[in-house]
Amino acid sequence: NWTLFALNLPIDPMYAEGVAGQGRFSYCTAGVFLLGQVVERAVGKRFDAYVQDRLFAPIGIPCADWRTSPSGEVQSGGQLGIRPRDLMAIGRLVLNAGEHQGQSVISRDWLRTMLTPKVGATPDMDYAYPRWSRFFNSADGAVYGGAFMLGNGGNLVLLLPEIDTVIVVAATNYKRDTAFEDTIRIVEGLLLPALMSPEQ
Repeated sequence: NWTLFALNLPIDPMYAEGVAGQGRFSYCTAGVFLLGQVVERAVGKRFDAYVQDRLFAPIGIPCADWRTSPSGEVQSGGQLGIRPRDLMAIGRLVLNAGEHQGQSVISRDWLRTMLTPKVGATPDMDYAYPRWSRFFNSADGAVYGGAFMLGNGGNLVLLLPEIDTVIVVAATNYKRDTAFEDTIRIVEGLLLPALMSPEQ
């Protein structure tokens, strides 16, 4: 029972509950999993079915492979099997203020809230609802503010509103301490300069 396990995890005494930006930040996949359980109970439908009906199907994502616990709980905190083109569609939906082909799928106000940083997670990254943000330094000298989803192994869905761009990196650098840094090097050293190159 993953829910019971997550609810029984010890709470760091340095965490200041209810005070935004206070206490030591520590990402915990169990928290994102519990978020899925909250949604499931609020809507009265399995989390995977709700996401498929409410988000994926309206933007043309035919299916996704969700992992489940031995007792059938949907793993909403990660390990999602989904195509890079589908991650691109999710990123594009956010950049398009929640609209897909003229239809509102997600509230514009909610997206504005989601994209507003809530806590400084590291010296150079912020976090909120659950997504990250930071500045990306292109090898050609340009600097872009970006919001992103970050997955194990160096997987990345990066939104760059300033240049109306979504970058998806699918990687399998699991159990490597440098997986995220490796992906960032690809983005900053290769992809961003190529995007802005006049020859492209």
